[in-house]
Amino acid sequence: MMKFTNYDFQQIGSWSIKIKIAVVFVACILLAISSYFFVISNKLYQLKIAQDNERQLKQYYTSTHRKISQLNVLYQQLQTLEKIYNYKMKHASFQNQTFITNNIYQGAKMLGLKVSTIKFQPPRIFKNLPMQPISLSVRGNYQLLNKLIDKLTKLLPHITLEKLQFIQEQKSYLCNIGLAIINTSLKMDTPPLEKGD
Repeated sequence: MMKFTNYDFQQIGSWSIKIKIAVVFVACILLAISSYFFVISNKLYQLKIAQDNERQLKQYYTSTHRKISQLNVLYQQLQTLEKIYNYKMKHASFQNQTFITNNIYQGAKMLGLKVSTIKFQPPRIFKNLPMQPISLSVRGNYQLLNKLIDKLTKLLPHITLEKLQFIQEQKSYLCNIGLAIINTSLKMDTPPLEKGD
């Protein structure tokens, strides 16, 4: 093993070729090690962080793109459902309100009952069919009121009883009735599409 104590560092030029090569080799190794620890390792760490960020951004982009694609499909479905709903509500106006009102009044009159109010509520959708809610108040004998309800359910097709309230007064009863007539003529699931839709 060579001892560097015998060599004068101020006269490197006089050193032998082997010593010069060994010194240069050691200096290169030291330079490479210091470069790695002080320069390259930091850059490698930054590169690793950048790669992780890139991977996360790719996953986020893929996930977001998938969600946006699904949102577009859902939005189109919502527009179709809105068209169906608007179509049904547009055609849900019951043109036979007079017929219904006359039936109620005549049925009550025949039984000796007095109709106080008849109100047609805004139509709504029930099981994909338009439905016309009606609220009415009738005064009279308890048994006769029951007969009127029975008569109405037989007279008016597709009627459902939603509310029934009897309030006892001095000599008679006040009956608050909530009915709903379903329009079964609109059974379609989708409205007829116009040209250009």
